[in-house]
Amino acid sequence: MLRDKSTHLDAKLNEATDNANAARGAVLDYRADIDALRALAILLVMAFHFGIPPITGGYIGVDVFFVISGFLITSLLGQEHSLLTGLPNFYARRVKRLMPAFLVVLAVTTVVGSLLLLPEDFTNYLNSAHAALTFRSNTFFREAISDYFAADAHDLPLLHTWSLSIEWQFYLIFPIAYLLARKYLPPRALSISLSIVTIALIAYSVALSHDQQGYFLTAARFFELLIGALVARLDIKAPPVLKRWLVAGGLLGIIALSMLFTPATPFPGYNALLVCLLTALIILFGRNDPVLSTPWLAHLGKISYSAYLWHWPLIAFITYLQIEIGIGSRLLLLSLVLLLADLTFRYVERPGKKLKLRFVTTVVIFCVVPILLARGAYLLAWKNDGFPQRLGAESARIHAILSSYANISSHKCVKDKSRGLLAACEFGGKEDGDILYVIGDSHAKNHRWLVDVLTRDTGLRVILRSYGGCLMLPGIPHAYGKPGDAQRCGDAVADEYARIAAIRPKYVMLIHRWNVYYPQEEIAKLSLAVDKIVASGAIPVIVGQSAEAGVNMHLCFNQHIKLRQEKQNECVIRQSDQAAKTHIDFVQNIIADVRARYPSLIYIDLQAVQCSDGKCVADIDNVPIYDDDNHLNGFGSARLAEAYRLRFGKPFLVQRNGQ
Repeated sequence: MLRDKSTHLDAKLNEATDNANAARGAVLDYRADIDALRALAILLVMAFHFGIPPITGGYIGVDVFFVISGFLITSLLGQEHSLLTGLPNFYARRVKRLMPAFLVVLAVTTVVGSLLLLPEDFTNYLNSAHAALTFRSNTFFREAISDYFAADAHDLPLLHTWSLSIEWQFYLIFPIAYLLARKYLPPRALSISLSIVTIALIAYSVALSHDQQGYFLTAARFFELLIGALVARLDIKAPPVLKRWLVAGGLLGIIALSMLFTPATPFPGYNALLVCLLTALIILFGRNDPVLSTPWLAHLGKISYSAYLWHWPLIAFITYLQIEIGIGSRLLLLSLVLLLADLTFRYVERPGKKLKLRFVTTVVIFCVVPILLARGAYLLAWKNDGFPQRLGAESARIHAILSSYANISSHKCVKDKSRGLLAACEFGGKEDGDILYVIGDSHAKNHRWLVDVLTRDTGLRVILRSYGGCLMLPGIPHAYGKPGDAQRCGDAVADEYARIAAIRPKYVMLIHRWNVYYPQEEIAKLSLAVDKIVASGAIPVIVGQSAEAGVNMHLCFNQHIKLRQEKQNECVIRQSDQAAKTHIDFVQNIIADVRARYPSLIYIDLQAVQCSDGKCVADIDNVPIYDDDNHLNGFGSARLAEAYRLRFGKPFLVQRNGQ
């Protein structure tokens, strides 16, 4: 009788405990080894981003995080037994776990950005903040930059949120699919189905591993989280000694890969799969491992999320201000990140998880309201040109000048990105007048102002067509930086020369960043292009490229604006130090040879007016003339054209009486 009462009492206590756990949400047994694995991941990521040798592939820390997330989420879902109540509980916990710290870091980053970022950069930043809050920053940055490791990505304060967006996309899709599948499929069938989907996504990721922008793709990354999900469904027994050896091998393997991989390593694909399998090995056998149970490692793992949030904005702003720091300063900054992360964990993350809020209230406070605020801030900044007055009167003056040249529609231009056509513009003379037909790569689009100035008062009708990264010469198709686009460029070249033959323009102008198209069998096709142009009855025109420094001259010039200082840095380009000097000399020889063969050819040498005594200007009247390290902005293109006309006269004949 006493035993029956005791059993009944134990059952009641267990029921009460289960009800309490259900009220709090699903919980898992704490595993110090998981936090230690998080610690390894964040140390690799930060060492890579801070440039601490010999970690050249520390970006794989993100892949470790992905596997851990997939494992933990699936383990938590294993404790949910109702689709209707389980999903709201799950999402409420995720929001309270992740969003408070993110919103704090985002608020601080926005305040700092408002003090430092140039008008266009500030507007773009606010747009990226909205993208991050709506869990789509991976697609946002995929479209905004050439690739994750490119120089133009290093000063974007929210670039690191691409991985958070992929995780949130996984959270929005996987729990629903998993709980439904678990309801209707037997356990074995569920595991098999999950394995098939994972293998299919691995194959997709492998196919995209040589695509620079495949790095950001959701579908190319989901297999990493699914590997973690599969691990959560496994229960493999092994002797303790074997477990320790397997865990040690996994840890050493990840560390070794972080030193062997580089930004040039094809990724994700097979290489990411290797990282994920090593991580899975550690999760499977790491429970109670003596090395992974170290208290300081566990604590570092607990603050790893906040450390990830803080570390990149700090790096981005230092890069944006062009501040050079040594290894000692980098280690000091890393310590600062860990301090900020610890404070954020103690006073934001931990209290946030304990908030007693309903599901709807949680989503509204931490998701809906921030999204609306970010969208409103972006639209306000966009409408007011990024508030240039934030940075002082000089900033406002420069911005007003540059913005007057920035409107792409100023020359009746349209875009057609699906065909790689950056701009198709028509401006100038009458419909039935003589035509100047302009083709080239992205520099042709930026030089529409140069063409405008050089053809002014000539009566010429201009048709300009710009294809990003395409060498618009017949023969071998070539796409700069994207070999996979060679066919697209080849098709564009065929179309354009067929159109030239049909239209029979008065002039055909070629505008390129000539020195990047190499070796000689490609750029030597210039002779064939001129042959075709002359055969069509047109006069060939070649625009030589402006000087290049190999560094972002736009950033160089604006450093004093960001710091609200008098202009001190001299941003000039020395012709003797130009980037790719060997290529430039080779191109000049090719052009000289073509000019000798075709005396009618018109050559417009921009460096003849940009450079003097071996130095080439990067600003005119204290206004920068570059958008980056090679593209002139509209202001620079127009002013160099005006200087060219003043010195050499009009390169084109003036039509008289419409003839």
